[in-house]
Amino acid sequence: MPVSIRSRLLLLALLPVLTLATILFFSFTQQTRNLVDQQMGSVGEDVTELKRVELQRLMDMSYSSIAHIYENGGSLEEAIPILKNLKYGDSGYVFGYTETGDRVVLGQSDKGLGENFWDLQDKKGNYLVREIVQSAKSGDGYFIYWFPKPGETESAPKASYSIHLDRWNLVIGTGFYFDDVDAVLAEIEKEGESALESAQFVFVSIALFAVIGAAIIGLIISRTISSPIAKISSSVADLSKGDADLTARISVNDRFEIGALAGHFNRFLELLEDLIRDVKTNAELTRENAESIATHSKTMGLLVHDQDAETEQVATAVTEMTSAANEISSNASSAAMAASDADKQAMTSKQTVSDGAAEMNALANDIASAAYEVEELGAGVGNINSVVEVIKGVAEQTNLLALNAAIEAARAGDHGRGFAVVADEVRGLAQKTQKSTEEIADMISQLDTKAKAAVESIRKSNERSGKALSKNTEVVDAIDRIVSAIGEITQMNEQIAAASEEQSSVCEDITERLVTISDKSKETSEKGRETSVSADTLLDNANGLSSMVSRFRIS
Repeated sequence: MPVSIRSRLLLLALLPVLTLATILFFSFTQQTRNLVDQQMGSVGEDVTELKRVELQRLMDMSYSSIAHIYENGGSLEEAIPILKNLKYGDSGYVFGYTETGDRVVLGQSDKGLGENFWDLQDKKGNYLVREIVQSAKSGDGYFIYWFPKPGETESAPKASYSIHLDRWNLVIGTGFYFDDVDAVLAEIEKEGESALESAQFVFVSIALFAVIGAAIIGLIISRTISSPIAKISSSVADLSKGDADLTARISVNDRFEIGALAGHFNRFLELLEDLIRDVKTNAELTRENAESIATHSKTMGLLVHDQDAETEQVATAVTEMTSAANEISSNASSAAMAASDADKQAMTSKQTVSDGAAEMNALANDIASAAYEVEELGAGVGNINSVVEVIKGVAEQTNLLALNAAIEAARAGDHGRGFAVVADEVRGLAQKTQKSTEEIADMISQLDTKAKAAVESIRKSNERSGKALSKNTEVVDAIDRIVSAIGEITQMNEQIAAASEEQSSVCEDITERLVTISDKSKETSEKGRETSVSADTLLDNANGLSSMVSRFRIS
């Protein structure tokens, strides 16, 4: 929730007083409580010391009641009835334990008499009988422990004083509960609280008067400050409404900060009036410039749109040209590969024809050699025929000689019978020889005929092989010309492929540049639209600014 300056000034006047009063109040209260606590502590110590002295005095009185028995050699049994009947106040009595912890007397109560309480502990864990015995034997005799009051079961803090009777091996003592001390301290605390409440009432009364006085002073001061500020606030409120009169000025009769603030505010109004006047002029110029920018932006948008359309058409044409160049390059590469394959096939064919020509040449040589051999065979056959004629003549002569020998043997009679047998056998052999010779002659005649036919056939084959060899030479020359032509075609295809690839690369580069130009054109178009929108916005803002500044009245 907003707080006015008057309220803040009033709060500024009251807050230190309230803060100081609160601090002093709590400080005074704490100091008073500390003083009461110190007093209670001092009184507690004094009362405790008095009780201790009183215990010693009571113990002296108790001992004096049995001193005549103890000092005159009497027995413990004589002293016990006296000790049991000793009583001090409402709860004071005498107790007695042996040095080993056996209970001998506990006031007028017979509880636990004769039992050992050496290990008896109070609720704090103190071995109270042991401590009482040790304290008495040491001569100090004073010990604080927790022990129930007579007829009660709840332990309460108790202070005891004991003495040691060495001849009876006995420790007797008495004590008091701290209830009396607590009652004294409670009374002191009650009185201290009452005094503190009285002092607090006085302090609060004084603080209340101080707060009222501070409030009155704060109201007076706040009025002297808030009134001029209210005038300034009213003028600022008029400015905030938007229909302010910048020619108006604030009049405050003050020589200090508020007057200085009013003077500064008046100078601010003067500067603001000049500023609004300049803003109004600039707003009109801005509006005119915004209209011009909007018109140029729309014109630029149309031009960029036309350029984008032309760029897309050029890009399409370049893309088609790139596709055609790629196809030409691909076909040229394929043709180059086909020409290369044809060149390889032609070289293979040339090698095959060359090998065939070599084989045919070798065959011609072999045929020539065979013709020579056949001619030699014909000559040999002629020679064999001559030999056969000789053998035939010899056989005829042998036959004649055998016939003559047979005739002569017949003439000789018995003497020539053996010779006749030989002559018959010779004639039989001659006839067989003649017959074989005739058969050989027939065979040689046939062989001679076939040899002549073979010679003629070989001669014709030799002629044909010569012609074939000549044709092979012509084929090799033709294949060489084909290989040369294929090489030229391959080189031309490679040049075409390289040119097509270069053309394709150039087309791709052109395409990329056209795409970049198209993108830039689109981006320019988009920027143009944004510029147009910004120009429209600027125009609206300029109109709004003109409308706003027209609400201020200036001279």
